[in-house]
Order: sequence, then structure tokens, then C-alpha cells
Amino acid sequence: MYFCSYWLIVIFTVAKLTKKGLIQKRIKPLFFYHPKKLLSDSNENFYSMKKFLFAGFIGLLFAFASCGFESGSIYGNVTLDNEAVEGATVKLYYEEGTSILQTEVTGADGYYEFSGLEADMTYDVIAYYDSDSYQAFERVTVSMGEEKEVNLALTKMR
Repeated sequence: MYFCSYWLIVIFTVAKLTKKGLIQKRIKPLFFYHPKKLLSDSNENFYSMKKFLFAGFIGLLFAFASCGFESGSIYGNVTLDNEAVEGATVKLYYEEGTSILQTEVTGADGYYEFSGLEADMTYDVIAYYDSDSYQAFERVTVSMGEEKEVNLALTKMR
């Protein structure tokens, strides 16, 4: 999250400096040229503008690409009496939330996984089995890029 924020601040600062005219002195004359003159190979300003736009494009691409690497994941196995449980429903909520973020049903190995989670957040992971007769609960905090293993042992509800 911090890395993405850093690049967005850099882009915002460059935009502000451009608006104030501190960067604009080299670029502004380009906008006053006729399109035919701008596209000619002999135009020195065209190349400086081309380099500036290319650098800006690469910066934006890098900023948005780095934003995607901030997510975390939660994975694990659901067990009952130390045996893998097939068909258990595992639900993911924000901490003390009421709306379900993601839902998974375990396979024969009892495995589940939630990916693409917002970093630096706390989540509640709840497993249900056999019409809610068995449940397991775990509160988990996921950091940036972290893959957190959370194994859930079901217990009989009263």
C-alpha cells in the first residue's frame, strides 16, 4: 500500500509542478506548434516531449502495476477430528462485519483460499459444516503481500 501511495504522490506532484509552470517551460511551446511541424523529424521539441510522455507513461504503468502487488491472501485446511472435511463452507468477512466478502467450499483435501485481499486489514474467517452443526472461527490480519495460513478445526455447536 505504501509503495503504491508513493508513486501516486510522485505523479500528483509532477502534475502540480506542471500546472504551476515549473516544468511547463520546456513543454509549453509544443502546444503552439502546427501539427505538421510537430511531427517533423527535425523538431527538437517533439523529441523532448516524446521522452517526457514516454517517461510519464512508464511511471504510470509502474505505479498501477505496483498497486496490484499489495493484496494478500488467506488459505488453509478445514478439519474435524484431525480429518480433512470436504464440503465445508468457509466465509470471509471484514472484522466484525455483516456482509460476506468471499465464500469458498472445501474440496476433498479440506483446502480453501481467499486471494486479492486488501492489505493491512483484519478479517474474520468462519467455517461451517453439516447445516451449521459444526463451526470454526479465526480473526486474521493480512499485511501487504502476505499469504497467511489459517487452519480451521471444526467444533460441534450446542
